[in-house]
This record gives sequence, structure tokens and C-alpha cells, in this order.
Amino acid sequence: LADDPQSFFDQKYVLDRLAADQHTKVREFRDQQAATARKRTEAQESLNQLTTAQQDLRTSKTEVQGKLTQARELLTRLTAQEKARLAELERRKEAEAKKKAQEEAARQKKKAEAEQAAAAEAAKKEPAATDSGSATSTGTGTSTGAASGSYTAKAEKAIAFARAQMGKPYVWGATGPGSYDCSGLTQAAW
Repeated sequence: LADDPQSFFDQKYVLDRLAADQHTKVREFRDQQAATARKRTEAQESLNQLTTAQQDLRTSKTEVQGKLTQARELLTRLTAQEKARLAELERRKEAEAKKKAQEEAARQKKKAEAEQAAAAEAAKKEPAATDSGSATSTGTGTSTGAASGSYTAKAEKAIAFARAQMGKPYVWGATGPGSYDCSGLTQAAW
């Protein structure tokens, strides 16, 4: 109790102020507690998702390892006869590809020869120039017929070789004969 009315109001003011501060602090504490609970729930959900993903990965890894083991066991169980049969199938595929490449090269060669023959025939049909100025040629021109023919044959051979290698795996740095990379194939073809 207060001795005078002023003291009473002063004490009431201080008590009201303390109560308001205490109420504010309690409200802030509850808000922080709720936010912490939400974050804890989110963290728990994330942990659950990560745990599930980790279990899925373990399961997948186990399945892949099992399949790999089965594949290795299958390869070891292949008999010599089965291995020989697989090798023969591979040789047949290679021979077939080589044959197709050779046929294509022959077709291209015939086409080029036909084009050269047609060009030669067209050149024969053109009337010869009778002007005396054109007769003073020094003869320094070069014949490209034989040279281009040999280059064409070499190119056809390289293309045929490259086509015969189709289906073989690309392995970086490989130079054949079971696999190639781009430069290894080019070197082998030429």
C-alpha cells in the first residue's frame, strides 16, 4: 500500500509497465518457440527425405551389384564353343560390313569412271580450235587424269576401310583393330 495517492499511481505505473514488458517477453518467447518447432519439423522432414533417398541408393546399388555379379557369372559360364560362336558372329558382321564398303567403293569408282568417260566424250565432240593463236601453246599444262584417278582410288580405299569399321566402339586413343578413336581411324584408313 502507498502512503499517498502519488506513490500509489507511481507504483501502479511501474507495475503496469513491468506487466506489459513481461507480457511482451512471453509473447516473443512463444513466437520463437513456435518458429523453432516449425524449423525442427522441417529439419526432421528433410532428414526423413535424405534417409529415404539414402536407402533407395543403397537398394539401387545392391541391385546393380547383383546384376553385375550375374553378368560376370554368365561370362565365366560361357563355354568355349559359345565364345567361338560369338567371335564368329563378330567376324561375319565385320566381313559383311567390309563387303558392303567394297561394293560401295566399286559403285563409286564406276560412277567416277563413267563421269570421266562422259567428260572425255564431251571434250572429243567439241570442235577443235583452228585459230593460230591457240596453236602456240607451250605444253606446260599438266595432265590431271592419272593423278586424280590415283587420288580417287586412294580416297575410295580409305572410305571403304572406314565404313568397314562401322559398329566398332569408340575408345579414346585407340588405333585398332578392335576399336578406334577419330585420329586412330584416320591413320589406319590412310
